[in-house]
Amino acid sequence: MSNSLCEHEREYESGGLHPVHIGDTFVDRYQVINKLGHGYSSTIWLVHDSTTAKYASLKILEARRSESPTELHVLKHLEATFDAEEEGSKHVVRMLDHFMHLGPNGAHLCIVQELLGPSFALDIEYHKGIAYLPESTSGRLVGQLILAVAYLHKRGIAHGDLHSGNLLLCLPSPLDPDIDFTTVVSHTWGLPSEPSPTQTTVSR
Repeated sequence: MSNSLCEHEREYESGGLHPVHIGDTFVDRYQVINKLGHGYSSTIWLVHDSTTAKYASLKILEARRSESPTELHVLKHLEATFDAEEEGSKHVVRMLDHFMHLGPNGAHLCIVQELLGPSFALDIEYHKGIAYLPESTSGRLVGQLILAVAYLHKRGIAHGDLHSGNLLLCLPSPLDPDIDFTTVVSHTWGLPSEPSPTQTTVSR
């Protein structure tokens, strides 16, 4: 996912992105709860699945990129060759569903996947200035990444764009289906690593 705040409005044109509103429902099943982010040619949304009563992520591709989606072929191949006994399987996100949605800008491929946490890049940015990522944790992350890449390679898939922005962290536990997303939650992380700047008043 991109680290920029939002996509440009010019991307919402014929053949481009699909306009989504909070509360929209897709295929009478997935209700949009909030926005998770956007990528080079898609937007990603937090949705509630009325069939399973669980949360998931919904990726909606640009119409022009939905005609021959390589990503869908790869995800289908991963599902067809999924092996829960193989250690690397739990480090590769799974596709739960997919469908086409016709909107004002064209027909869009929609991919439903497991809900994950923020990207590694965003997590690092969020914790900037705080003592973070001990050696034991970084070693564990690298080990999991190696397992994931090996799992993909065994299935003939080479990831051509591997970076911290598309490495997603797992949520500590599944989201409570009754959670209120309008509730403001605060957390104290401790004292900053650097003191706040002093203010100096200059009189003229």
